[in-house]
Amino acid sequence: MADDLRARLDAMSTADLVAVFRSRNVEEWRAEVFPLVEEILARRRVDVDGLKAARAMEFEKTEYAPVESVASFSTALEANLCRMALEEAQIRAWLSTEYLADVAPHLGLAIGVDVLVRKDAAEAAREVLASIKAGAAAMASEVEPCPKCQSDETDRLPATDRASTIGAGIVAGIPLPQHDWRWKCRSCGHQWE
Repeated sequence: MADDLRARLDAMSTADLVAVFRSRNVEEWRAEVFPLVEEILARRRVDVDGLKAARAMEFEKTEYAPVESVASFSTALEANLCRMALEEAQIRAWLSTEYLADVAPHLGLAIGVDVLVRKDAAEAAREVLASIKAGAAAMASEVEPCPKCQSDETDRLPATDRASTIGAGIVAGIPLPQHDWRWKCRSCGHQWE
C-alpha cells in the first residue's frame, strides 16, 4: 500500500507536490502523505526548508480581528461609496451582502448592505461618517439666482418624479424612485427646475 502511494506521488508533477505540501489539507490527503511528499521534493532538489518557512510566514501574516457594522445602506452602490470614503481616511472597510443586493435588489432593500470595519477602528469610522454627513467633505455648490427676485439665497432640493417612479415600478416590478432637482428661493419662495 505504501509503495503504491509512493508511486502515485512520484508520478505527480513537482508543482502539484508543492501545492500538496503547502496546503497540508488533511481532508484531501492522509497524514502519511506529507512526509512522503517532503522526501520526494527533497530528492527533486526542491528547497523544502524554504517552503516550510514560506508556509509559516503565510500564517504569521494572517490577521484575524472582529469586525463591527458602522453603517447600513439599501444599495451596494451607496455602501461602496461609504467604504471608499472610509478607505480614503485610511480605515479598512468591507461590505456584507454586497452581491446579494446586486442580484436581488428587493433583498438589499430589506436587509441592507452593511459597512464593516475592525472593532478598534469603529469609533474613528463613525466620526468620519458623521463629518461627511455634516457636510465637511461636501463640494461647494454653485448658486443659481432666483429668476423672479434675483436673490442668491436659493437651495437646490431633490424632487421625486412620481409618474416616473410609478412607471419604473410597473416595468421593473418594484418601485424605483426617480429623482430630479429643483431650486427654491428662500427670499420669495419661488420654485423652478
